[in-house]
Amino acid sequence: KAKAEEGTKPRAVKTVFEYKNDKAKKVQIAGSFTSWKAKPMTKKTGTWRAEVYILPGTYPYHFQVDGKKTLDPGKPKAPTGDSLVAVE
Repeated sequence: KAKAEEGTKPRAVKTVFEYKNDKAKKVQIAGSFTSWKAKPMTKKTGTWRAEVYILPGTYPYHFQVDGKKTLDPGKPKAPTGDSLVAVE
């Protein structure tokens, strides 16, 4: 006897991250949603972009810009020194 209404699992939400820097040679994103593994971002007209499917919640993350940890400007900062993203 399955209850269809109850226990609907939260769906991962497509979350877009953007980082503007046309001088960077390589930009990656790493966060608790990637198990802190750096994922590559793609560059288009000076803006680096990544689409990540994440379950709703708030997660710390940062960019790796040419190997250097960089925060996301304009995003709230976590006590850990990372940026925070809220996924709804």
